[in-house]
Amino acid sequence: MIALLSNDDGYDSPGLRVLREVLIERDIHVCTAAPLQNHSGFGSARTLNRPIEVLKIMPEGTCVLDGTPCDCVAWGLQRLAKPDIVCTGLNWGDNAGQHAISCSATIAAARVAAIEGIPAIAFSQYLGRHRAFDPNCQQVKVLLHEAMDALPVRPERGVVMNVNLPDPYGKHLGVKVAEISARGGYGGKFHRVRERVWEWGHKRNKGRPKFDAELLTRGYTTVSRLPNPSGL
Repeated sequence: MIALLSNDDGYDSPGLRVLREVLIERDIHVCTAAPLQNHSGFGSARTLNRPIEVLKIMPEGTCVLDGTPCDCVAWGLQRLAKPDIVCTGLNWGDNAGQHAISCSATIAAARVAAIEGIPAIAFSQYLGRHRAFDPNCQQVKVLLHEAMDALPVRPERGVVMNVNLPDPYGKHLGVKVAEISARGGYGGKFHRVRERVWEWGHKRNKGRPKFDAELLTRGYTTVSRLPNPSGL
């Protein structure tokens, strides 16, 4: 099996590295196209006003582009590989609930593949109270392997599966297929910094029982099927 891998935190993100390692451990051939810089919250943004450039190719084969995550997946599908599946992540911070999903470039990059009829999985890591990501934490790999074991070997064509891992330093209760919370997960509001200057402040909203945002905070890995954007 061939996987195209990308992310929104940038090519040097530890989350990208750990997801790549886990895919290789599962005997999956990995091709990677990732953005130079962090594009968290960029959603489905694309670079339309200038060419994009492959700035460098890392020793392990990662192609580093000066574009958005959606650019990277679109370029990778055309110029790098004909993958069986596209994986994005592992994102620093979860993408549970509609608020997060609506602006997540991790999710949007996976949807680029789904529109082309290729199955895609977006992986994100809930950070809990620690708000830290330790790539050397073996529990992260354990959680990734467990989540992949629960997914179909050949996911449905043109579908995005949204996988959120729980706090690796907290309790873990297993994997749950979950509906997407309409109000749970991250929301927020603008705070006034000074005259005419406003800053967005994140706030975690309490989710409803049995929905992804609430199950995630309780210690479950959540797997949610996103609406099929391909029409297939």
